[in-house]
Amino acid sequence: MLKLDNVLSQIFVFSLFERFLLICVNQVLCSRYLLPDTKIILNGILALPLFCLPETLFVTDKTSILVLTPILELAEEAHKSLKENLKEIGTSDTTGTCMFACILVCKFARLRGMVASIRGGNGTDNGGLFNEYGGHGHYWCELSAGGMTFYIDIAAEQFGYPSFIVKNANDVSDFPRYIPGNQATVDEHVRLAYTEGIQ
Repeated sequence: MLKLDNVLSQIFVFSLFERFLLICVNQVLCSRYLLPDTKIILNGILALPLFCLPETLFVTDKTSILVLTPILELAEEAHKSLKENLKEIGTSDTTGTCMFACILVCKFARLRGMVASIRGGNGTDNGGLFNEYGGHGHYWCELSAGGMTFYIDIAAEQFGYPSFIVKNANDVSDFPRYIPGNQATVDEHVRLAYTEGIQ
């Protein structure tokens, strides 16, 4: 599992153009995600406060940083809504809520003019979420932005992860790994969720 301190301990080498973009992104995000005294060294010369992604977010490549803002906000809002819904029924446990969680992400994406697709797998022979302990049946969302594809999982707590996960779909360097299963099966499960309710 990639932890926040692992992300911050990495030394990234940025080009001059990337420095400019990072500074711009930093200005936009630091009001929400700034941690005091957090700095990043750029090419061994420039140090500046780095917007700090909350512990609920996993980012494993520097390219993703530049397009994450709307995706992060979407995931954060959807996760907050999920937790509020769970609180209303007297629980905070996300176990078994992944389909409902995905429907929430799709709803919040649509409100933002974005399109999210539900992906999933059974954790054995047809995709799923994989971590250090093996495979798990699970659903998550896929969303594209800035020419990149991301996975959003706001029900990750049931597997021991903190809150929600946003991960570049092409990143398989660390757990959890999301392997989409047969989409026709997932689509049928989504149809059943809408027509028969979520069990």
